[in-house]
Order: sequence, then C-alpha cells, then structure tokens
Amino acid sequence: MFITFLPEGRRCRIRRNETILETARRNGVTIDSSCHGTRCCGRCRVRVAADEREEKLPAGEPLLRPADNRERMALSPAERNDGWHLACLSIPRHSIFVTVPSPARPLLIPTADGERLPGFDCNHAGSEEIPPFVIRKFGASYWDAYQYAPLMSAAASLIADSNGDPVCKLPFCVTIEAGAFGAEIVFPEAGHLPLPGGYRFHSVQELADLPDIDFSKGRIAEVLRAIRLLHAVGRPCVLKVEAPFTVLSMLMDSMVLFRGLRKERKFIETAMAKIRRNLVRYIGLAFEAGAEMISYADPSGVVEFVGPKIFREVSGRETVRLLKEVAGLRPGGIVHVCGKTSTSLEYMHLCTSETYELTGKHNFAEALLSVYDRHKVSITGHNCILVTAVPIPHQKVSFLHFPDDPDTG
Repeated sequence: MFITFLPEGRRCRIRRNETILETARRNGVTIDSSCHGTRCCGRCRVRVAADEREEKLPAGEPLLRPADNRERMALSPAERNDGWHLACLSIPRHSIFVTVPSPARPLLIPTADGERLPGFDCNHAGSEEIPPFVIRKFGASYWDAYQYAPLMSAAASLIADSNGDPVCKLPFCVTIEAGAFGAEIVFPEAGHLPLPGGYRFHSVQELADLPDIDFSKGRIAEVLRAIRLLHAVGRPCVLKVEAPFTVLSMLMDSMVLFRGLRKERKFIETAMAKIRRNLVRYIGLAFEAGAEMISYADPSGVVEFVGPKIFREVSGRETVRLLKEVAGLRPGGIVHVCGKTSTSLEYMHLCTSETYELTGKHNFAEALLSVYDRHKVSITGHNCILVTAVPIPHQKVSFLHFPDDPDTG
C-alpha cells in the first residue's frame, strides 16, 4: 500500500500498523503536530481520499481503521464527512491520497473580547526524537536511549552539536510526566516515539486515586539524572515540561475529560491541582539539578483547541497558577512558554508581555542565556524553543507578566 501526499505528489510505501503521521515523518513530509505525535493536540488534520490506481474499492469501503473518541472530539461532523482525519490516529487500510494543509494558512484564535486574532505561527512543530545516527553511534538499543540517563545525556549532547545548538534538550518525548502519574507508555518499533498506550483512568471519579509522582524512580528520575550529568560537564540544558491539561489528556479519554468538565468539574479541578503541584516540584528539581531553562507547553489546552471558556476557566488558569508558583522557586532560571500557549494567555487577558530586542546574539538560545539568572525565575514566551539554533541577526525576548488575580492564585 502507498500514501500519495498532496500537493507535492510524493508517493510513500506504508509500513504495517503505521499511522499517516508516522509515514509522513519517515519520508520527510511535514504535518503540523504541536504534541509531536502523541495524539493530544488535534492539529495534525489531513484530508483523505481513495487512490484507486492501486485497487478498485467497493462503495462505502472504509479507507482507514476506525477512529477513536479523540478524533471525534477534534473534528466536527461536517469535517469528518468531508474526509478530514487526524494523521496521528489514522492507520490506512488501502492506498490513499492525503492532502496536507499549507502551514502558511493563517490560524485565527478566539480572544476574551470575542475577536479572532492571528495565532502563533508554528512552523517548527516537528518532533525532537532521537535520530537513528545517534543510536548507531552509541551501539545502544532504541528503547534504552529513551530510558537511561547516560544515554539520554550523551544523545542530547550529540544532537545539540550536530544542530549547532548551544543548549541540550531533554526529554525526547512528551510522555514522561503522564508515565510518572501511571499512564501506560508503549515503545513502538524503532524509529517511533514512545506513546500513551492505554488510559490510566476511565471516569472522572477515579481521578481521586491520582498518585503523587515518585521522583526517585522511573524515566522521570532518569531525566533529572541526565540533567545533572550534562551540568557536570558544563552543557546548558533545557527541560521540556507538559502542562497539567495536556498531562491529564494522556491519562484519560478526551470524551470522558470534556464530559467531566461539563458535569463534574470538581474532580477535574482537584486532579489538575495535584498535577500542577507535582509539576512545580519537577521544575524545582530540574533547576536544582542544573537546568538553565524550562520549556513549558500545553498542546492539548490551547484556546483554539478547547475554546475560550475552557481555556479561561481550566487549562489557561492552571497554567497561570503554575507559572506564578514557579516564579518563587530558588534556584531559578528561564521558563520559556510555548508561543501557542503564551499567545493564548495574552489574547485571553491572562498575562501581558514586554518585548526586548537583543543585539549581538547569534541565535535564540544565546538571547535566552543572556537573561539567565540562577537567583530568580524569568518567564518568557511568544517564540518556539525548537528554533534555539536558528541564526537571526536581531533576537527578541518577550517577558510574560501575570496580574494579581484571585481566580488564578
């Protein structure tokens, strides 16, 4: 079977049980995916049609395996009827044409004033998984490189060096926090990212059993250890952290989550408060281990995905509370908020920003490191942590400020 990606017309063979997104990445086709393919952002929309050059299909024959609730939550009935699907969830049953929307198409997001303003243009939404050449160099297994600190730190250094990046970034997937809270994480065949393999909770009432994270064991402990190893050899390090709403979306079915937000929100709010407290502790431990920066993102909780009401009352509010708590940590460092999340916060009047242009900085990493102060926390946003190595003559750093508001702590 084959996928022909439109409009460029690239024809790619499909591997067994491979999603459209996995086939695209393996063949260098870019599909927007803010969550890096972990099935929690709803942005990897593609339009699917039959390719009958390979075989004639009976009328009504499904082109893909049945979708789950996450696709039904992300797409309207009209979109589904028109052939739109999420590439991260779609496994082809036959040869197909896949139309990939242009990343240049403007994204308009709703604001607190009822307007629709341009959203953050994320042209760097590709994943930062461990490349095959890194695995080959160390002679390690693919799975070990995602699980053990010495290999994590060595891989982060090699990736940074190969990209000309002044900073090393950890971890290489977005499932660390969810796994530490008890989500089942599966490691597919070599070359694919670890993914949530099953939901830890099946009702909002079960969230009462949400445990605290044990930072002394598991992959989350190995990530912190890897930061210490990098710090010991003088390598600046960025820890990538997922927001409470995104973590929760990996712990339970999206349909159950959104239904709970309508009918039994107290269970959701209690669980998110516990997740927030654990994430603040995680960030504090990372600063203590020597991390200079935290990259904070909420791909499942941005306003264009959850809507203005849920963003202001739930996902955005929890982010503001978390960032206010993190601001008091010592030792400190830089907390860079993903541009999609930070613009959502500002458009909904949950923060303000102040932008400075820094001359003489070769790239965004140098600009951020120039404002680094271990004795305080600086919160920045409106840019992408994936572009730290891109040389731009005039670098801008936007600092985020949060008003005193009893609703957000």
